Amino acid sequence: MRLPPNSTVDLTLVVNYERYGGVPAFSHAQLSIVGYSDRWLWEEAALGTGGENICFDPLGTHTRAFITDVRPKLFDGAWKQNVGGGDFLQFYGESGALEYLKELDPQLHATGPCLSNASYTAVTRDDAVASRFVVSGSRTDDIVRIFLSVHLQVLHDVNFTRMVIFQIGSETYNYRATHRTFVLGHGNTTTATIPRSCTGGTSKASAYMYV
Repeated sequence: MRLPPNSTVDLTLVVNYERYGGVPAFSHAQLSIVGYSDRWLWEEAALGTGGENICFDPLGTHTRAFITDVRPKLFDGAWKQNVGGGDFLQFYGESGALEYLKELDPQLHATGPCLSNASYTAVTRDDAVASRFVVSGSRTDDIVRIFLSVHLQVLHDVNFTRMVIFQIGSETYNYRATHRTFVLGHGNTTTATIPRSCTGGTSKASAYMYV
């Protein structure tokens, strides 16, 4: 909320828990992880009150991944397994090094309970790509729904070795990945088997997070 100096505003406090209008409410807010980590911003979005459903580490300072924990909502009030990891932008420069985001401006425009809206604007460390990511989630009585919008603006000519615009199962978040292949198919029919050719090589130790 932005208010001009010397202004007065009347507000009403409304607290939502599991439901709003008879339907599980959606919320998006900054999550305090004091005592767990001192690495700045971590945000959490959830349907109802049965635990987190999707979390965000916009600068990748915890796991190198923008999207971290992702959990299903099964309406029994119990936390579920984490199937998370995702990235909006991974930009590897000419030397092969990951160009981290900087100058992050996170804004919570609507925290819920019907439809949340949060935006994250930033620029890569080399000032080559400006980014704006918008995230929304909606209340529902069936499955969790998250709406994502990605806007990238290339600011000047730049050489790069690899660029990922959007990635589920982020290679940097899944730092304990042990699988050797990707198997494509439907039902019992396998159409392709592709060897894994990349790895995040990620260490969560502070000394290695920005190397």
